[in-house]
Amino acid sequence: MREKFDAAMSAVMQCREALLATTEVEIMAREDLKYREMVLLAALPEHTLINGKNAETRAAQLRDLTKDQRESLAGAERSKRLAVLRLEVALDARRNLESILKIDELEKI
Repeated sequence: MREKFDAAMSAVMQCREALLATTEVEIMAREDLKYREMVLLAALPEHTLINGKNAETRAAQLRDLTKDQRESLAGAERSKRLAVLRLEVALDARRNLESILKIDELEKI
């Protein structure tokens, strides 16, 4: 039983490390999107790719020009959600083993 508990603790730690890594990727993807938007919006009028006549058209142009960055961010967000789920599953497994160990201890009394 001790080996199972140690393995569960190890799994929790691995999941926490994976969550940290996916969070970092998400942050970088979000910063990349913001940077790309800033560059596009700050371009000189003669070099701008955003030239719509109204706010809706300009917003649509900005979304289109940042499509790759938005897709990258969406993928990073999905990866982070999956990492959170895996951590929760690992924590549930560890809690389950803790409960079994407590029950075993109480039965010995």
